[in-house]
Amino acid sequence: MLWYGAILAYTFPDGKFTPRWTVWLAALLIPLSFLISFGVDPFLNPANWTAPFHLLPNIVFIGGALFAIIYRYVHTSYSAEKQALRWYTIGLSLLVAVYFVNLSMTDIYYLLAGHPLFEGNAMTLKYVLINEPIWFACEDFFAIGLALSVFRDGLLKD
Repeated sequence: MLWYGAILAYTFPDGKFTPRWTVWLAALLIPLSFLISFGVDPFLNPANWTAPFHLLPNIVFIGGALFAIIYRYVHTSYSAEKQALRWYTIGLSLLVAVYFVNLSMTDIYYLLAGHPLFEGNAMTLKYVLINEPIWFACEDFFAIGLALSVFRDGLLKD
């Protein structure tokens, strides 16, 4: 589902791929996500790849989504549209940043060190008790930013 969300980030708010090269990411994402969702195991399934290459699609697709929304915000020439996109861009950027911090602390650290960063039940519990509220707060902030962007006058005009 995360990859489907990336496609929305590539095209938000006007349905056009900005920057244009994100259409190629979406062309990979749509069939790959669809096949994986229905249990088909294609060659491009990252779960079949060896470490550290199995992390590459998440970094490329989610990082591409972050780049796409920041690129759109920076290259928007209309001040009303830029103002409307501001909170969406901040919310998505914060959410993706927390996603990459979590990816670094769990998967990437394990690949580099050979053992988990949080070993034992006590450390794992502390990680969850700190991480989960931060993640849910970032999701809420993103949802509020999305609502502000969508319902702001002039963003979804023809």
